[in-house]
Amino acid sequence: MTRLLTILAIELVALGLLQQELGLDSIHLTMLALSVVAVTVVAHTARLTGTASSSPHPRWPRDRRDRRSGSRDDVASLAWTFFGRDDIVSAQALRTIRSIAATRLRAHGADLHDPADAPACRELLGAENHRLLDPALPSTAPRP
Repeated sequence: MTRLLTILAIELVALGLLQQELGLDSIHLTMLALSVVAVTVVAHTARLTGTASSSPHPRWPRDRRDRRSGSRDDVASLAWTFFGRDDIVSAQALRTIRSIAATRLRAHGADLHDPADAPACRELLGAENHRLLDPALPSTAPRP
């Protein structure tokens, strides 16, 4: 703040000397002084906030919310990873769905990774879904 006031004082002294030299009337001198003060304050503020050196297009600050599993962001991210090249489900999406299915099946007393629980998992998921989520198949196997 003291630097800004020092700069403004120097500029106003220079304007006073300029008025003496050029013989400006009081209205023109006042308008010139207001313009110089406005430009100096804006330039000083821009230098302090760093907007003078950042990108030419200012952006709204990003929202920094806590990301929790199961939140809307996770669902959107999963939806975007479902289809890769050639319109097939990506391996990342298949791993995520297998993990979610294993967790949900554990709540029903069945283990997706245990071959002994395969009939119970098949009954809960359905035959087609169980075949898709079967952990015995590698995630690089042909996918829908």
